Amino acid sequence: MKLFIGFDIQHSDIRLLLAAKGAAAQSARLHFISRIFTDAFFQEATRLLDDFFEGIPSARHQPAFVVLPSAAVGLETFNLPNMSRARAQVALDTELKNLYEDRLKTKKINRFLLVQNKDYSIYGAIYFDKTLVSRIYKMLTDVKMIPRLTTYAGNALLDSALGMSARLRGKSFLFADVQKGNTVITLCSKGKTMGTTNLPHGYDILSETDVFSEYMITDHVAAEIAVINAREAARAKALTQAGADTYAEEPAQTQAAEVAKSETTEDPDDEDFSEEGGLKAVEEGDAPAAEQEKVKSSKNKIYRKIPKRYPKFMTREVPQTPEGVLYENFRILLKWMLLYARQAETAEYLSKPEFIVVNLPPKYSHLTEQANEEQKQCGGLLLRPFVPAEKLPEQVRENLDLYGCTYAKHYNANHNY
Repeated sequence: MKLFIGFDIQHSDIRLLLAAKGAAAQSARLHFISRIFTDAFFQEATRLLDDFFEGIPSARHQPAFVVLPSAAVGLETFNLPNMSRARAQVALDTELKNLYEDRLKTKKINRFLLVQNKDYSIYGAIYFDKTLVSRIYKMLTDVKMIPRLTTYAGNALLDSALGMSARLRGKSFLFADVQKGNTVITLCSKGKTMGTTNLPHGYDILSETDVFSEYMITDHVAAEIAVINAREAARAKALTQAGADTYAEEPAQTQAAEVAKSETTEDPDDEDFSEEGGLKAVEEGDAPAAEQEKVKSSKNKIYRKIPKRYPKFMTREVPQTPEGVLYENFRILLKWMLLYARQAETAEYLSKPEFIVVNLPPKYSHLTEQANEEQKQCGGLLLRPFVPAEKLPEQVRENLDLYGCTYAKHYNANHNY
């Protein structure tokens, strides 16, 4: 029995997978409320793990494999002129020191050669936070587990694909693991992990009744608040500058009247960023009944998200069948897969993806066939279902980015701690 432990930042969950060859697998999610990887988090996580293992005492004293969120690991590339290996190592160390200065002391850096031609070489570097890994290992030791290896979600996902399918080894492709609440996408170039990302949507958006708007279901709050603050600051600055030019020449009554007018007059353009969506200031009459009192009593503006408006030529008719609605929602995920595949074609150190491998629950497998019909018409990349996952227990199939640690020593070892 092996323990695979991961961290879901989006939903504030510790993910656990207990699995062994030829035995049934168990998976669990332990919800935490502390800010991840803080002192409070490690105290809370230790308690949660202790409680979990009290119910499964036989799982203690087993090997534990840690899968960090991909956002907790750094990936970097460096272009250096061709030189001897020793000089290249010195030059690479110098580049790292210039970029990160004293911060390198807390980092473990794995360096490796990516591409070499007649003129220059491209090196890759993977950064792990040594302090973070040490604290996780101590936490696992405290709950009587034996830490063995650390990697990150994107790399473990690709390792699982390479370990389970010999046909994928040495190929260049995009692997998309569509989970319930998110989608992990990893780029593979000739069998090597070259990049990863996480989409905030998974198969939970594959509805047969409602066509979702990607803008409305995606959280842009931080960016939209930044825009609000910038517009308010610009407006206040414009009023200040305009007042400074005339303030000394105007009578006191006129100055007071202008100030009062500026405080009570609302600029219509300031309430709605554009006709393409955004946060719109809610008036008392426009707010839903449940929010009327809140809007009426609030001294500040209350903003509500409104949908984007597209020109007619950019829109498609809403599907009328459940199958059509389902596929329309799948196109949200498909769009990002194709965008990342196209982006890979522009990087000089990456091989052009040959296809896209998609891991979906079996009941959605027909969506790849529908997507391929469209892709054939435009000469785009074809999608392939991840067939080996069909033979796996459900707990393993939904946690491929954890189970991939099983193969971590055999593939992409440079991406391990």
